Amino acid sequence: MDAVNNIRNWLNQLAKTSDELVSHVSALSEELEQMHTFLKHTKATEDYAINLRNACLEQLKKLVPEADQQSSNVPNNEGSGSKLLSKITRINYTVNVLQRCVQAYSIEARQELCSVVGLEEDIHELVKRLADNGEQCRPIISIVGMKGVGKTTLAKKVYYHSTMANHFEIRRWVTLPDADQDSDVNALLASVGSQVLENQEKGDGKEHWINKLHGFLEPKRYLVILDGVLSIQAMHALKAAFPKVANGSRILLTTRKKAIASAADQNSIPHQLRLRTKEESWELFTQMVHCPPELEALGKKVVGRGGGLPLVILRIGYPLSGKKVTSEELEVLEGITQQEQNQKPWLENLEVNKEDLQSHQILGKCFSYFQLFSGNFEIPARRIVTSWVAQGLAQVSGGGKTLNTLENVVYEYLLELIGRNVIQVVQKNLDGKVKTCCLPTALRDLMLQGEGNSSKATSLSGQLAFHFNDKDARFHSGVNANSPMVMQNESQQHSILLFDSQEGNKPREEIGEFLHSGITGGFFGQLQVLDLERVCMPEIPKAIGKLRQLAYLGLRWTYLSAIPESIGNLVNLLTLDLKHTYVRILPSSVRKLKKLRHLYLNQNIQMSAPTSLPLSNLQTLSGVFVGMDKLVKDRRDKLINLRKLGLTIQLAQPEQKVLAKWIMQLTKLQSLKLASLNEKSAPQLLKLKPLSKLEKLSSLYLLGRLENPASIIGQLPASLTHLTLSASGIQEDPMPMLGKLPNLKSLNLYSGSYEGPNMVCSMDAFPLLLVLKLRNLDTVKKLDVQEGAMRNLRELEIKSCRNLTITTGLTHLKILQTYEVN
Repeated sequence: MDAVNNIRNWLNQLAKTSDELVSHVSALSEELEQMHTFLKHTKATEDYAINLRNACLEQLKKLVPEADQQSSNVPNNEGSGSKLLSKITRINYTVNVLQRCVQAYSIEARQELCSVVGLEEDIHELVKRLADNGEQCRPIISIVGMKGVGKTTLAKKVYYHSTMANHFEIRRWVTLPDADQDSDVNALLASVGSQVLENQEKGDGKEHWINKLHGFLEPKRYLVILDGVLSIQAMHALKAAFPKVANGSRILLTTRKKAIASAADQNSIPHQLRLRTKEESWELFTQMVHCPPELEALGKKVVGRGGGLPLVILRIGYPLSGKKVTSEELEVLEGITQQEQNQKPWLENLEVNKEDLQSHQILGKCFSYFQLFSGNFEIPARRIVTSWVAQGLAQVSGGGKTLNTLENVVYEYLLELIGRNVIQVVQKNLDGKVKTCCLPTALRDLMLQGEGNSSKATSLSGQLAFHFNDKDARFHSGVNANSPMVMQNESQQHSILLFDSQEGNKPREEIGEFLHSGITGGFFGQLQVLDLERVCMPEIPKAIGKLRQLAYLGLRWTYLSAIPESIGNLVNLLTLDLKHTYVRILPSSVRKLKKLRHLYLNQNIQMSAPTSLPLSNLQTLSGVFVGMDKLVKDRRDKLINLRKLGLTIQLAQPEQKVLAKWIMQLTKLQSLKLASLNEKSAPQLLKLKPLSKLEKLSSLYLLGRLENPASIIGQLPASLTHLTLSASGIQEDPMPMLGKLPNLKSLNLYSGSYEGPNMVCSMDAFPLLLVLKLRNLDTVKKLDVQEGAMRNLRELEIKSCRNLTITTGLTHLKILQTYEVN
């Protein structure tokens, strides 16, 4: 890089003569245009990066004579200074852009510079596994994922982690050849041996290298990274080369195939590296490129086409690194995401997973479910899990149901698809679980190539999706939901999803006609899932009760105002979702729904009788308004399986005591949301008992004035990951007690939760906290963050704390990413 250094030395010398020269940066240069032309016409091969680096250097060499010539020119008047400034800025800009191109397309540079965005938890988990002294007999841990997902980056971050340096006596990084690893085992072991032994020793035969490696490694605790294992045969040869000693030694490998991970060590769970979320993808992109607010929507669309694959994001980001991007450039970048070299990893990954998805019938059906949704549709995990359970996809044997819920089983299916990089997580909850996910745009585009999209109805594996779209001319030309083309195979469908593209709350008559015709015509006799979420559907057909096999009825955001009494005939119903509807009265016939597991209501619903709910199998009871104690007194012994409970209560103190005692018996509870309101919907007293015995509770939301806040706050379960307090009336600083919660990741303190002047986060407090939000805390004057506190905090939000004028110690938050103050 002598060319770069020559030009930079000249610029540094010249900068001493004028502040204006060093501060000025101009637009794209003529040389940059030539470089873009080169990039466009260069074939994407394995030698592509080398060719590009050489081309960039050639461009730089052409600038050296000009730099030398200009270095002798000293501006003696305004005119000459202006001309020189123009030339300098052009050269300087070109140098920087060319260097970024070298970084972007160089395989070595890309591996070194790839961001760790989204890998923090992966690093923590792998470091913990590798340093675990309880697993002594040299396990082989595999990092599995598609090309470009960040396997090598993750392995390097783990390899160079300070814990690894202190834990292992010997650490070695081995880069395996990209060529056929099966053709010459001797050459493979020779390559490995020379990297581990760190010499160029000549050897003959695999036995020589096996003996050498065993002799060198066996006496010591070692960590070896095997980067890029391509075949099972190669894996068997590599296993034999490393001594299996019970001294805490470890092998960490990277591979694209899960079968190789199984061949490496059947007793070791592979670490499947997921695609980045949309938020992580955007963060990775904006670390390189400045995108103005008015172009953010377009920018996110472009980045989204990368499907969360870091390789693609880096390729489109680095050439514009440090630059304020324009709309024209974003449009060009969108085209780059669809170029052959960026589609190739997706094609390879589809091929790797094709056989497994075809042979594993359940997993294949789960994958086909995502193809029913339109591109970029963000699907809640809640919707996925309950739908799959309703379709009977959860496979459990013997007494498995008592050990693992059906929901947990199908959630593992979802994680498996995510681990195979065929499904992208869009958002994660703060407890680490998936909140929303989607089929990656890049993958969906590839799957649709050659298939066309001529029908508004998509049917896959007994699942039908019908998209009502006013912008589709075929909708107005006789092709509708009741046509024979759509209805003829409905009797074979087990799942129907309807989508409506129109905005507003105007009901669409065609949807009602479709449902009525399908039900009364006997087409939906085997239907298990009817998902109408976000479809404008103010009325549900009274004939709904004929769907005796229905297990999932999704009516969220449908503008529905009433539920027919015939719903009680759905004796196999597992999920009834009425959240965000206008339903005010739940018919008494719901008591017949003995199998109901998940009931989502809208917080304003009234029941004709407190005993009308089927309680024994309920796991989710959300959005219930309790204005009387009879529901709790008469039926509390039946709610033994609740995992999620959300109540808005309007109870006197005696009834609240009964409620508090009952909650303590819900030992399976994972999420609890309680809001205590008076007749004017203002927060009132909330009586609770200490919750320390709820050992599975991870999410807690409390709205109301706590009677004994010190007792409640001081005895929260260690399992808690998410805590929100509002109107709690706490007088003493809660941070010393809350800071001891070992797993807390999110803390929200809202209006009236704390009424004291000072908040102090002491050293080592909040070890895993990621998000802290303080809102409307009028009495707080000072926030003190001591060194070592909240060391993992990424987001700090302080809003409407009008008297908070002193914040100390924020510089201790080394990895803080978002700091919002209003």
